[in-house]
Amino acid sequence: MLRIKRNNMVGFGLIFISAMVYFISLLIGGDNIITYALILVFLTFALLFNNQFELISPAVLFTAYYIYSIAAGPIVLMIMGRFYRYGYTKIILGGLLAFACGNAIFFLFKKKILEREDKTKIRISFSRIQALYMLLAVSWIASLYYFVKNRAYLIGNVEEGRVSAISGNGALLYTAQVSVLLVCMLFDIYIESKKDQNPLISKFMMIFVTVVSSLTLLVSGFRAPVATLFICMIVMYAGKKRIPTWKIFLYGLLCIVGVAALGAIRTSMSGGVSSTLSSLITSLYVGDININYMYNTFPGKVGFQNGYTYLINFLMLMPGPDLDFTLWLKEQVGISFSGGGLTPTIIGEFYINFGEIAIFIGMFLMGAFSVYLNRYFKQHKESFLAVFYVWQFAHCVSGGIANVCVAVLLYTIVYKCLIMLPYKSKGSSINGI
Repeated sequence: MLRIKRNNMVGFGLIFISAMVYFISLLIGGDNIITYALILVFLTFALLFNNQFELISPAVLFTAYYIYSIAAGPIVLMIMGRFYRYGYTKIILGGLLAFACGNAIFFLFKKKILEREDKTKIRISFSRIQALYMLLAVSWIASLYYFVKNRAYLIGNVEEGRVSAISGNGALLYTAQVSVLLVCMLFDIYIESKKDQNPLISKFMMIFVTVVSSLTLLVSGFRAPVATLFICMIVMYAGKKRIPTWKIFLYGLLCIVGVAALGAIRTSMSGGVSSTLSSLITSLYVGDININYMYNTFPGKVGFQNGYTYLINFLMLMPGPDLDFTLWLKEQVGISFSGGGLTPTIIGEFYINFGEIAIFIGMFLMGAFSVYLNRYFKQHKESFLAVFYVWQFAHCVSGGIANVCVAVLLYTIVYKCLIMLPYKSKGSSINGI
């Protein structure tokens, strides 16, 4: 017999109320700021109740990023008097409602979760730590080579130059950015071995590789890799140390402010004028503007893509000046602005591929998938790969699935190969490298 916990009953009740208000709002027509905010609050708490208020979980992190990148923006835009024909309530809250339904329904059928470690598969006289250091050196060299090769683009107007630098250098850039994986795997070993009072990596070395990798990641001019590095480390630390809720909120806020600050610095270096506050406010509603671009372009000017967008970033890895997904999308829409490409959001990506109905079906499936991803996350004891999957799941809110699938595949392959090696080589007794 299916037993429903009290929190889940409250969550289902809030989803039901949200759905009623949502459909009444659609019948009345138009967007109302009070109704919109009310539904958003109900859905947020519904997801929190259904996920037992576990802040470090796929569904909750996805929701938090959805609110930051998409759902909070319409409130700012409505205050400014800006309304778009696609309908904030219908599309943005409808998508979140579908996600909440998928998450709630499949959460009821969850199985008991047993933790298990990613175990070493082979025993050779070559340690995982040695392999990580060697690959980290390769990553740093690739980053240095990328900078030297494209220094004409990356010195001066970084906003424009970073786009030109990518052309024909996709594989090199991914090699440079694999340091995100390598540093986090070292961090995992550092935390786990420290529990036994026998750290295999010294604190100094951990700080050193983190700082150097952060600097090499910034060379490309993109903020996302640096944000991914620190967010993954924070989530790993929070999961392993079971830190208080208020610290999780604090770390999350610091990450948001840090990303906004990097954007402001990059704009200033390119000759523009920006501040951390203006960058932060703009980031709240730029996704909603981008969704409007999607509706104005597809299918009126460009036909629905039927899944083609999910292949674009893989094609970019081949030799030649192929555009990545966001630059391709920017070209299709026909707009011009300094910097990178056009991020469609998860809502816009579903729409440009299969039409409006795909938004609700896709978001429902994302909600269902969050339950299974949470199971993997708990089973693997907050290992880097589990944390990385959770973060990329949340990160696809702003850029879409196409923008994370190459990194997910690459990091999975590298991680699975490295995890086969033991922490230490046979006979090794060296600590605190």
